[in-house]
Order: sequence, then C-alpha cells, then structure tokens
Amino acid sequence: MGTRPSPMAMEQTGRVARAFRSRYPDMDLDILKITSEGDAHRGPLSTIGGKGAFTRRADERLLDGRVEATIACAKDVPGPHDRAPGITVGAVLPREDTRDVLVSPAGGGGITLAELPPGTRVGTSAPRRTALLKAIHPQLIAVPIRGNADSRIAALDSGSLGVEVMIAALAGLRRLGQEHRAREILDPAVWLTAAGAGIVVIEHRADDRATGELLAPLTHAPTRILLDAERAVLATLHGGCLTAASAHATLDVTGERVTVHAVVLDPAGGAPLRATASGPATMATAVGQDVGEQLLAAFSGLRNDQGLCARTRTLQLPHGRCQPGSRGADSPHHRPCDHVVVSYDLAVWDGERPLDDDAAGSAFDEMHERYLESEDVAVPPSPRIEAYVNALIERYPEDDRDSPWASPPVIDEASGPIVYLLMSYSRAEEVSEYAASLAREYGLICFDPQGETLRS
Repeated sequence: MGTRPSPMAMEQTGRVARAFRSRYPDMDLDILKITSEGDAHRGPLSTIGGKGAFTRRADERLLDGRVEATIACAKDVPGPHDRAPGITVGAVLPREDTRDVLVSPAGGGGITLAELPPGTRVGTSAPRRTALLKAIHPQLIAVPIRGNADSRIAALDSGSLGVEVMIAALAGLRRLGQEHRAREILDPAVWLTAAGAGIVVIEHRADDRATGELLAPLTHAPTRILLDAERAVLATLHGGCLTAASAHATLDVTGERVTVHAVVLDPAGGAPLRATASGPATMATAVGQDVGEQLLAAFSGLRNDQGLCARTRTLQLPHGRCQPGSRGADSPHHRPCDHVVVSYDLAVWDGERPLDDDAAGSAFDEMHERYLESEDVAVPPSPRIEAYVNALIERYPEDDRDSPWASPPVIDEASGPIVYLLMSYSRAEEVSEYAASLAREYGLICFDPQGETLRS
C-alpha cells in the first residue's frame, strides 16, 4: 500500500494497516511512503495541477503496478475528470468528525472568528473556506497557506506562517493528537463542511479484482454510501468555476434513505446556490448527481437571466482601446494597436470595493498611456492582489525572452483594486487559464474583456 509520508497520513495508514492485518493475519503488508508533488511544493497548488498534486505520483505507482493500493483522505482526492482513469475506491473507513476549527498560536486564549479584530489574517488553502470567510466574516482577510497540518501549526506558533490564525480540519488535529489546539469548533450548519471530510479511502486499480476482493470487507458500508453521494455531486459539477463547494450526505435512522445537501459558494462572498435531494441509499450516486444537476441548472439560470451572476457586478473592460485620437495614440512611443493592446485581456478583482465601470475605463486608458510612455504603473494593492501578481510573475517572469505579457501585470487601486493582464495572442489561452485558476486559489474574481464569462 502506498501513502503520503506526513504524520497525519501515517496515522490514518496505521488504522488501515491494523484493520487489514486483523482480517488477514497471514498476509504480508508493506507500506510504501510516496512524497507527493503537493507535499514538496510550497507555491500555489494551481501551478502544479491543483488537488491532483497530492495523488498524481501515488496514482502512477498504482497504475504501473509498484503498489496494489493507495491510502488517502477522501477530501484530498480529485474528481474523475482530474485524474488518470482506471482507479477505483476499494474500501472506506468509518467517517470521523467533518467539522473545521479555528487554530491560534500556542499559548493563546480562547477566541472565535467573530471576535477577531478587522484585518486579521486567516490562513487557509481551500477555496471553500476562503469563500465562507468572505461571506460570513468579510472583515477578516483570507491568506493562502501551504504545507502539511503539523508544519502549518509549527509555523503558526513560530510566527513564520504569515497569518495570525488558521482554519484546519478537526479530524486532522485529532489524528495528530492536537485537538486541544482548536479554539473554536465551527458550526457545520453555518461553516459548511467539505465533501469527503473525515473519510479515509483505500483505492486500487479497477482491473485488479483480487485486491478489490481483499479490500471490500474493510469497508464501513454507511460511510461508503455517504462518500458515493458526496463525490457524485462534485463529479457532476466537474470543477471549473464551481470548486468553492460543499456537499454533505446523511442517512436516516433506518440507514435506508440518503439525503444530500450541497452548496456552491460565491468567491466574492455573495449568496450561495443551494440544492438538496433524497432517495434510496442503494441509489446514493444517482441522488448526488441529481443535486449536482440542480446546481448546474441554477448557475446556468443566473448566467442566462441576470447577465452572469446576480451577486457580483460585471466589469465591462475596454477591449483593444488603441484607436486614432484616443489618449496615448499621439505618444512619441506610439506603436500599432495590435502590438500594444492585443486580442486577449483579463481583469482580476479582489472584491474589496464595488467596481466603478467609468473609473475602470479611465484607469485602463491611463495604464495604456503609461505603457506607451514606458512608465512604471504599479500601485500598492490589497495583500491578496499583491500575492496573486507575485505568484503570476514567478510563473511567467516579465524579463523572459518568451514572456507572454504584452504589458506587465498592472494594478489599479482606484477602481477595484483590480489588476489588468494583457497577453500576447499566441499564449493567451495558456496564460489566461492559469491566471483564472490562480485567481480562484487566492479568492479573487476574474473577468474576460467583455465581462461575458465569470471565470471565478
């Protein structure tokens, strides 16, 4: 069996191993530690493939036969559209606590999210938690953090994590023997839980019937029903701009009927989309798919009926503004339009203030003019925008010979704050997809040039 080497992963692996050896005392079981890309990487997950960074290497070893099974926390396992085919869940352990908690540095007293002063930096790496923080506690600042739970806690205590507090999973703290570090257990009726939270899964190759038959008796049947229903919701949503989502399934007292509640959260902190459905426990996957389809229909309705999204104001960004007579066109450094403002732009907003279309248009003109004059146009932005731009430039340096930028990323604080991304046409699709993915990770809102597609 393959597993990540973190203390939390090894604790859950120990439980799997004990269950396996108890049932098969005469069978040898070897544990192979596999350091994932996500464990080794300290930058944004979007730069290495998102959540799949935690399973990709284990999947490779599973599919090429170096291990017969792999162990993971279900909420860290990507959907079927984000990983190689040919892998299936063979067993699940009984579900643990699904709730999130607030963690503060060692020695700190009891405190709640509501009691934190405005501007407090709250560490989290999950789009779901970032969106919840924005909606419930907009006075607080969500800051992306990386690392295993034990290393995050150590960095929080030493002051090197860059935040005052952080959000963690209660089940994870218990696995580490750190439950006492929870300052507040967040109410799951308000602070919505992650799909697959508190569930450990053992996966195997879909064509390996022998391993599947060995693992099946280890399954906790009620938990498997809950997992199938929740995973079906996410599989139906198929990721994309709906990744800030929660899906939670419950069984009735007979264990014969499953109910699924799911929510898609607005990254800007607006009202969420909600859906629910119930059905026979034997049809858990179909019930989850029904909920996912309800959410997709609701999202499509917002786009079609209300011009994208009723909860966020769409910025109509000027596109290709380099016409004779426009500001900047008479500059001595003037160049043809297609060399300056090219065929593809993005705008990324941090949601801190309402967007002003007129101010944004003026800012675009001014930015364009300054570009023609080769002036520095950067303005100190919000912390999230600044971190976002730094990560973007780290991936695509401005001074590279193959730099994709028609103009360096420009931050305008007056009308957002907002950052304009002007890309060369040849790499626009590649860079815009990455920029939009990175925006989601930082809890930002991303628009295309005409405001026609809400990318996050």
